Amino acid sequence: MVVPVLHEGHRIAELAGHVCALAAELPPGAVELVVADGAPEGDTLAALKLALGEKASLAATGLAATGLAPAGPLVSGEAVKEFSGTGLPVHAVAAPRGRARQMNAGAAVARGEVLLFLHADTRLPDGAFPAVLRALGVGGGTGGSGISGIAGSGRAGEVKARHADDGVSPAVSGIPGAGAFTLSIDAPGTWFRVVEALANLRNRLTRTPYGDQAQFFRAGVFRAMGGYPDLPLMEDVEIMRRLRRADHRLTLLDLRAVTSARRWRDEGAVRCTLRNVCLRLLYALGVPAQILARWYRARKGAS
Repeated sequence: MVVPVLHEGHRIAELAGHVCALAAELPPGAVELVVADGAPEGDTLAALKLALGEKASLAATGLAATGLAPAGPLVSGEAVKEFSGTGLPVHAVAAPRGRARQMNAGAAVARGEVLLFLHADTRLPDGAFPAVLRALGVGGGTGGSGISGIAGSGRAGEVKARHADDGVSPAVSGIPGAGAFTLSIDAPGTWFRVVEALANLRNRLTRTPYGDQAQFFRAGVFRAMGGYPDLPLMEDVEIMRRLRRADHRLTLLDLRAVTSARRWRDEGAVRCTLRNVCLRLLYALGVPAQILARWYRARKGAS
C-alpha cells in the first residue's frame, strides 16, 4: 500500500494502525506500507517514526540500498528508510512534492504483485485486501503461500521478477489490470448521498474512478504504463484513460472506501462539488492540467 502525504503528521499513527488491522486478514508479511512524504521538512515521516515507537528498527537507507527500484521513469532517487519489528513492514520515502511524483516514488520501492494507492484521509472497509487480490486474480485472493499480496514483502530475486512483468498478460487473459472501490463520503446529509450516487454512476459509465476511491493495480501493469503521469492535477483520471487505451480491464468493487468530507466542509459542499465537476469537464475538453492547477490554486486561495 502506497500513501502520499503532505503535513499529515496528526493522522499518520491512526492510518498505520488502520493498515495494520486490515493486514491481519492476510498472512504475515503479505502487506507493506509505503509512506511517501512530499514535504521538504519531512514532518509526517518524523511523526511516523515516533508512532512506530522504540520497537521499530532501521533496516535499510537509500533507494539504491534496497535494490528494488525498477529502471525507467519510476526511479525517484530519493531517500528511503525501511522499518521492521512493528508487525507491519513500513517504508518511509522522502519524495518530490506532488501527488503523482510521491505515488511513483512509493511505487518504486514497493515489492508486491499488487499496488494499492490510498489517500491519507481515506479509509478502507474490512476485507479490502482479500477483495483486491480476488479481483485481480492474485494468489486465489486469499493471500496464501507464494504471493506477496498488497505491496507485500519478498526476496530480492522475487522482486526483480515482478518488476520484469511486462503488464501485457492481464489484458490478454481477461484478468483486470486495475480497479478501485466504490466512493463513500464520511459525512451525514442528503447532499453527500447525492454526490456519492452521481460519482459512482459516473464511474460505472466512464470507468474512470478518482484517486480517493483507492485505485489499485497489478504491479506489472502499473509499471508498463510508466506509473502516474507527472501532472499537478488529474493524474488519477489520466492513468485510467491510459489503462483503457491499453485495453486493460478495470474492476470496480462494491466495497466502499470512505473518504473524509474535509474538502467539502472547508470550501463549502456545493462549491467544492461544482468546482470538481468543472475541472473534470475542462480536462475532458482538452484544457491542460497545468492550467487547471493554477486556476484551482487561485480559487482555493480566494475561498
